[in-house]
Amino acid sequence: MMKLPQINILKARSLRGLAFRCALGLATGFAVVAPISLYAQNKAASQAELPEMYKGNPNAPVEVVQYASATCSHCAHWHNTVWPEFEKKYVKTGKVKFTFREVATQPANVAFGVYMVGRCAAAKPPAKMTASTAYFTVVDGFLKDQAKVAQSGDALTEIKTLAARVGMDDAELDACLKDEALFQKVRDRMEKTMQANNVEGTPTFFVNGVRLDGETELKDFDAAITAAQKPKKKSS
Repeated sequence: MMKLPQINILKARSLRGLAFRCALGLATGFAVVAPISLYAQNKAASQAELPEMYKGNPNAPVEVVQYASATCSHCAHWHNTVWPEFEKKYVKTGKVKFTFREVATQPANVAFGVYMVGRCAAAKPPAKMTASTAYFTVVDGFLKDQAKVAQSGDALTEIKTLAARVGMDDAELDACLKDEALFQKVRDRMEKTMQANNVEGTPTFFVNGVRLDGETELKDFDAAITAAQKPKKKSS
């Protein structure tokens, strides 16, 4: 039987229902995984680190980094309301490189399942898809349909649908979701980047390193991107 990853190492006691939360549950989960990091880092030390997943011009003058969770309702709201216009105005015009960094809020096994399938798709994208396109087909697709999934309580069916869109059959999906080494890589990368930037809730954004917290509106990005493009004054 195909199952979502069992994140028992996170000590997630109950994943009943899909009342997706953002900061709630994240701090606890993050505190729990921190002591395990040395074991995971040692085991994965010889493995290549997972690459950044981004959209847009890699040489854009401005980089917007988003820390978001596939199971965060606020992240889904931003994705479905602000992202379309943001993408049209900044990403498709080559003005911004948009980098997505994974966070797993509760239910953590669902979030990790989405990321693992996205990473598997990126590692072996189907014809006519780049690694980035395959990854975001899965992650963006889940965020778009998150409310529907929350109502049905059936995350696995949604993930199977998204996996099929990137050419994965049931056997490949099952193998991906059981890939312990991949899970450790996703978790370790998440832990490392969150600690480095003191991220404790989702969504959190950085515009050329300047933090923007919460459900940031397009006007907030307009101001931050404009400020990021201004030449810095030389100190006297």
